[in-house]
Amino acid sequence: MLAKPVFAQQKDSLRYPISDRRGDAISSKQKNPFDIVDTALIKQSLEYDPITKQYYIKEKIGRLDYRKPSSISFNDFWSLQNKKAEQDYFKKRSDALFLLNKKTVRPPMQTYNKLFDRLF
Repeated sequence: MLAKPVFAQQKDSLRYPISDRRGDAISSKQKNPFDIVDTALIKQSLEYDPITKQYYIKEKIGRLDYRKPSSISFNDFWSLQNKKAEQDYFKKRSDALFLLNKKTVRPPMQTYNKLFDRLF
């Protein structure tokens, strides 16, 4: 019988494991609410190269590259931008409808002792 290798990968012991992003910052958004978002130290830049018709996404901390630069095609980038704009539009619209349909809170009725003395 063979012994277990020392380098066997162990499972993460966290209840809600945190994983690193595997793609670029635009097309692969994390949906895990427990993941920590990128800090303000990480500067993202988006550059367009008209010769190759590609958008290049660079992430840096200071002058050093934080991640390897990635690229996305022109059509893919604009389809993602259109999808995001459409989601933002419908979110704003639903928020506006929610505020319009919300019942107003009426202040409590104030009663005075003199009122009851006059009535009764």
